[in-house]
Amino acid sequence: MPATFPPAVEAAALAAVRSWSGPPREPRPPGASALADRLDLPLIAVDPAGSTDLDQAFHIERSGDGHVVWYAIADVAAFVAAGDAVDVEARVRGTTVYLPGRRAPLHPPSLSEGAASLLAGQVRPSLLWRFDLDSAGAVRRADVRRSLVRVREALSYDEAQRRVDAGDAGSLGLLREVGEARIAAEVERGGISLELPEQDVTATRQGYLLSYRQAFAVERWNAQLSLLTGMTAAGWFVEAGVGPLRTLPDPPPGFVESMAMSASALGVPWRGSYSEALRALDPSRPADAALMSEAARGLRGAGYRLAGSGPPGEMRHAAVASHYTHATAPLRRLIDRFAGEVAVAIAAGRAVPGWVLDGLDGVVDTMGRANRRAAQVDNAVVDLIEALLLSASGRSDFRGVVVAVGSDGRGRVQLADPPVLARVEGATTVGVEVDLRLELADPESRDVRFSVAR
Repeated sequence: MPATFPPAVEAAALAAVRSWSGPPREPRPPGASALADRLDLPLIAVDPAGSTDLDQAFHIERSGDGHVVWYAIADVAAFVAAGDAVDVEARVRGTTVYLPGRRAPLHPPSLSEGAASLLAGQVRPSLLWRFDLDSAGAVRRADVRRSLVRVREALSYDEAQRRVDAGDAGSLGLLREVGEARIAAEVERGGISLELPEQDVTATRQGYLLSYRQAFAVERWNAQLSLLTGMTAAGWFVEAGVGPLRTLPDPPPGFVESMAMSASALGVPWRGSYSEALRALDPSRPADAALMSEAARGLRGAGYRLAGSGPPGEMRHAAVASHYTHATAPLRRLIDRFAGEVAVAIAAGRAVPGWVLDGLDGVVDTMGRANRRAAQVDNAVVDLIEALLLSASGRSDFRGVVVAVGSDGRGRVQLADPPVLARVEGATTVGVEVDLRLELADPESRDVRFSVAR
């Protein structure tokens, strides 16, 4: 992964920072309104601890029996013009790739962690969404326009969670209300959410720490604001026949029925809809963890399509159970800048800028390559740390849970200590704890393999 940017790209980013004076850099169409000043909104950003590339911030107010949600998205197009050096480089990279203690960013840090980031206390250009929601979290009205904003607080997930748990009566407390209402609506429409623990590699002063990480509740509520934005924008795109969509096909035929039979065989209660049954699973129970791992296998084939390039039914996202787009992380994903520009144009009732339309096909292709590369890097990092950890442990005997198994007896096993997910041979039944023998832990090839002890 590239650790730095070419000098011409760094210079172009610094020049854009120096020259920015308020309006977006693309030509302003005749009659377009001036940049709105919404510095009065007490916005809050909630991100992982130590984050400096802040894409989003929110403020929530009560409104009758519902809520008004203000959601500010970093306005990258205020600094990056189509065809300039920063734009050209971003179209090569596609996405920010995160590694332990460092990152390979989409944009130079002078933008992504500086002038374009929604850092606390700084006046920033944004694409400011307003959602008027009813008591069930459904959208009554939505709008987005360019606005100047200033984030009042930037909190880590754990800080935000502590504030909510202590009874915060402001935006964080209302985030809980909106988030839970939107989650209930997600269940009702058949959305799928898997809460499998995430393998996480963290750089520390002593070295690298491998652990399982479970999301805070405030992360799930915060994610619902992003989903709300992506679903609203995608609905506009489908109606207008223009814009990028994030798509995911339905599970293959018979998959849901197979999951129900697996649950019965494992003695796991399986009630309600597919969405409800999955949400009732507890990843701390071996059989449940195995079912959740199997469910993830049914959520494959995610990609990007352009609205109008096929029937609306083919443009949906199976896990979201709706049309959906990526529009809330333009500092970190290339396609979000383009989606934001389409949304702003539709909301203002004007034509989508030509540079956006001309670039959409290429951006879709770039994102496919970039996402595959990011996944390869993420897997390589975890595989390397697992191999290093196990090879240095001096142990050969372990115990774990079989979470997947094929007809040839090869599958996947999840260890609790150390927190490893690896290949296993000789497995016969998912969801059971087994004694394991470490057959291979090779840091050079990043390969780890176990067998079931007999």
